[in-house]
Amino acid sequence: MSNHTVQLKTSTVTAYKKEWQQLFPRAAHISPFLSYEWFTALQRHLLHRSCELLTFWQGDMLVGIAPVEIIDDTLVFIADERVTDLCDIIYDQEFESDIIDALSNMIVQDGLAIDLFPVQQNSPLAALLPERVSDVRTERRDICPFISLPGTWEQYLMTMNGKQRHELRRKLRKAGDSTFNAIPGSNISALFELMTASDPGKRQFLTSDIRNFFQDIALAFENMGWLRLRGTYLSDRLISVLFSFHLQKTVYLYNSGFDPGCAHLSPGIVSICQDIQSAIHEGMTHYDFLRGDEKYKYQFGAEDRATVRILR
Repeated sequence: MSNHTVQLKTSTVTAYKKEWQQLFPRAAHISPFLSYEWFTALQRHLLHRSCELLTFWQGDMLVGIAPVEIIDDTLVFIADERVTDLCDIIYDQEFESDIIDALSNMIVQDGLAIDLFPVQQNSPLAALLPERVSDVRTERRDICPFISLPGTWEQYLMTMNGKQRHELRRKLRKAGDSTFNAIPGSNISALFELMTASDPGKRQFLTSDIRNFFQDIALAFENMGWLRLRGTYLSDRLISVLFSFHLQKTVYLYNSGFDPGCAHLSPGIVSICQDIQSAIHEGMTHYDFLRGDEKYKYQFGAEDRATVRILR
């Protein structure tokens, strides 16, 4: 048990930019989707309103943030399910129990319902809220396939079965002299062009608001060294783009597009192969495909990990 006294406050998203950015590097289980930059872009381009969230303080030090708001007496994440693959609390590990206690007490005292999604299965929210609030339950929801990356490309290939190995090598050979290069965040329009060309659903998804959100995130994360916008080229022709992020030795594959005129070369599969190979060389330890159990993810030997919905 902790002896800390944590004070809970309601704050606007933008009220404590400096404190949020100071907390983030020392917080447990962080991802780019929990950054100040992510939520300000979400608020600006997709929610179109100023949001209030919960902050947790030890004296004058910010020790936790719950990016939640109360709508119709229900505690929900500040999120947009079109773009939010994962969400959670941001917290200093030393204060985990105190923060969950303070949040639980508020829920019980105010008689709040809960609908928090998407949360990783191993989140402290999923583990500890049901212990403290008797009628809280969790429901298993979407799958987030991921790969644990070994130290070398050859070791990675040996984690796969013979058929998977053969297919990846065959596709890489077929792509021949293709190259895999970084793309500046300012050129994210290249992603939009290939997304709309390769998938009618993505054409509908890419509203002007979504495009502006992606552009904002790309530039912000590029400035922070988190952006992984990369493309596969055949001669001078861009045939595939991956829009990914990386943080703490994990790559998050967020979105992609490919040239349907080169479908016979499997440009999407080839570019992910090249990105995994690059991630291994860079010393990354995990490659996260995020929400969705699409078949192609398992061609790379991905394993399942679930998200949950926390309800009351």
